[in-house]
Amino acid sequence: LSFEEFLFIARSFLDFYMLYICIFIPTGHRGKISRKIFFKALTNVKEPYLEKAEAISAYFDTNVFGSSDFGDWNPKNWGTLLISLRDKIAHRDIIRPSFDSDETLAQDVLFNWPTLRGTTYERFCQYIENGIFTMLRDVSPILYELEWKAGRPRPGLW
Repeated sequence: LSFEEFLFIARSFLDFYMLYICIFIPTGHRGKISRKIFFKALTNVKEPYLEKAEAISAYFDTNVFGSSDFGDWNPKNWGTLLISLRDKIAHRDIIRPSFDSDETLAQDVLFNWPTLRGTTYERFCQYIENGIFTMLRDVSPILYELEWKAGRPRPGLW
């Protein structure tokens, strides 16, 4: 149940961020968003935002939706995997967990937690969270034209 909830929340965040980009870069799109609508909206952008829209579209195309193959676990397709799994849950398909993990703790104790293609749910969720953070870190400098600076806000940061 927690895993399914995570999928809904993470997908909602991805949709929200794509809508935010469509508003921040005036695309004219409001309302429901999907991958197809997002990319189409970015092609409708006019100057002076055209360069930003192209850079963001290229980033999402290669680093968020990089592969539609569910078996390809790489950091460049986390959005595709997230959407696929969330849609299965939303349409009442069952994600059948297995317990065939090859992950161990301290090289001796085998995790027998529920897994998805050999990856524990916890590790999969961390994989998605890492993708979300990387997306924010990489897209923010494009949107705001400010370099990413880690740490808490402080006077004179920019």
